Amino acid sequence: MSTEQKKDLNQYYLDTYTKEASVYDQRRWTSKGGSKAKSLRNAYFFDILRKYNLIQPEKKIIDVASGTGRVALELVTFGYKKVVACDLTNAMLDVSRSKLPAQYKDILEYHVADMKKLPFSDASFDGATLGAFLYLIPLEEYPAYTKDIHRVLQKDGILVCEVMNQLHFFNPFKAVMKFWHRHVRGKKIKSHAYPWELKKAFAPFEVVDIIGTDFPAVMTIFGDGFLRFLSRSPLTKYFGGRFVVGLKK
Repeated sequence: MSTEQKKDLNQYYLDTYTKEASVYDQRRWTSKGGSKAKSLRNAYFFDILRKYNLIQPEKKIIDVASGTGRVALELVTFGYKKVVACDLTNAMLDVSRSKLPAQYKDILEYHVADMKKLPFSDASFDGATLGAFLYLIPLEEYPAYTKDIHRVLQKDGILVCEVMNQLHFFNPFKAVMKFWHRHVRGKKIKSHAYPWELKKAFAPFEVVDIIGTDFPAVMTIFGDGFLRFLSRSPLTKYFGGRFVVGLKK
């Protein structure tokens, strides 16, 4: 991809999400299914941060492509002294600011920034989160978009992110369509990845955790306990709609 094309892509994201900022949350999280998906995805993010001892007041966390604050607005409730939220689109951050409770105003620090050029020094953070963004880019672009996150993390720092899953067996129609596009038409669908592709896609990060999520056929029928079982069981976690992935520097 040329430099000019990359500039155009950034402009596209900026234009699109500036227009969509005011309705972004309503379109994604207000339904019963959307609310449950949001809750579980966030819970898995925090499970991984907790597993690597990153939910502690002195730890420094950055939420990249923070958008309207789906992850950042919960991070601030865990007792951190400072959380940083970055996004290319100020309009999305404005929505996040409008939802931020007054007691956290001095804790959540906002920056308008390109995730490929983060305005922070090397090794500035212990952990990073990256929510619903990678579905926007081709799989082969993952390393370019996570390189600067790798730079700003300390040694052994953890990045938690979401990846769309190519093996979406819990939605048979989508599974067939993904297979058709990728293996018959030879056209990759944005960021959709097989589990075994994650190691290469995120190099030089080490993949240290994979949790499956988004099981639409059972999400509205069974409780959170059963969904958590599906998300972590080796027999089922690779077949949901997406992964929450833990990566170590």
